[in-house]
Amino acid sequence: MAARQRFSLTFYRNRVVDLARPTHLRWLPIERCGGRVLAEPVRARVDVPGFHSSAMDGYAVHHDDDLPGRLRVVGTVPAGAAPTGPLARGSAAKIMTGAPVPPGADAVVPVEDVQVDGDQVIVTEPVVAGRHVRRRGEDVEVGALVLPAGRTLRPADLSAAAATGHAELAVRRRPRVAVIVTGDETQTPGQPLAPGQIYDSNGTYLVAALRRAGAKVVARRHCPDRTDTLTDLFDALSARADLLLVAGGISAGDYDVVRDVLIEHVAHVAMRPGKPQASGTWRGTAVLALPGNPVSVAASFAAFVRPWLDQALGRTPAPVRTARVAQGWTSPAGLTHLVPVVVGDDGGVRTVRPTTDRGSASHLVASLARADAWAVVPEDVVDVTVGMVVELLDLA
Repeated sequence: MAARQRFSLTFYRNRVVDLARPTHLRWLPIERCGGRVLAEPVRARVDVPGFHSSAMDGYAVHHDDDLPGRLRVVGTVPAGAAPTGPLARGSAAKIMTGAPVPPGADAVVPVEDVQVDGDQVIVTEPVVAGRHVRRRGEDVEVGALVLPAGRTLRPADLSAAAATGHAELAVRRRPRVAVIVTGDETQTPGQPLAPGQIYDSNGTYLVAALRRAGAKVVARRHCPDRTDTLTDLFDALSARADLLLVAGGISAGDYDVVRDVLIEHVAHVAMRPGKPQASGTWRGTAVLALPGNPVSVAASFAAFVRPWLDQALGRTPAPVRTARVAQGWTSPAGLTHLVPVVVGDDGGVRTVRPTTDRGSASHLVASLARADAWAVVPEDVVDVTVGMVVELLDLA
């Protein structure tokens, strides 16, 4: 791929996604599956509920007994116990929430709706069949789909899997990513800055964003502006990683060593921020190179790295969100513009406004912390006006 070639954001994203290979699945105890991506569908192994059960503390009855009226109490059914036998007509069984409804009974009268008189209860209102009874399989039946593959597992998902009989789940192995930040000018946060140096915020951002997106960071390295050092790092880390993720050194400067090493993979993407990019493989391992400016790194992560991770994990992408513009701005012609925005609410309508009146300038890293999302402005839109609907990308 020649450096002078230019691609749309969508076309280039598809090229990036094509580099991803699904990670292997592994079986894990259900307690360790939170936040992991489900690799195989989960189907119910049992009915839920597994039997007709009471939804209330009360009395199990036949709805077509002579009610309202008196019924003789013949026993008690606690939760976790089986009924001793069918319920005879003209009688009631005291029953607890979650306990099995005795055979023959078809309704439960709540305890607060009866009067107790010795070994009898007085039902004061008519009873409808099925009242306060949870039917077997009402929630889900054996064999029914509980969770689809590709789902990022939440606590509620794990609860559903456990309730339907699963102690282990098949999940995707986390993609292993090695992060490399280039540049003689970058310094570790907290260390003294020499003249002309800046603190490395890109490494911090990428490590946190990768972990949040479900990846395992296997290395974080700094590379000075030397091609031999970069190639040595690529050689060493490619054996340990599914993805080499590089920030910086991809533009047109004299010291942009990533561009020199990956020259056949360099592309110009019609987007702002984040125009210079590179994507390919190194010794069979996927490599993505992002611009070095912090906002460009964040925009590139949302536009390209997250979709690569989704593909590697077999993860179902998040649904597309949209919002109405509450404060307009101008957008560069011919470029897809990613703008950090604050998301608000106007009478139930999701709205956005830019975090700064200086657009998405790639050095405004502190203003990025005020953003909730990226607004995606198409190439053919120059004036983003109030009321216009824009698509949103998650920030990281």
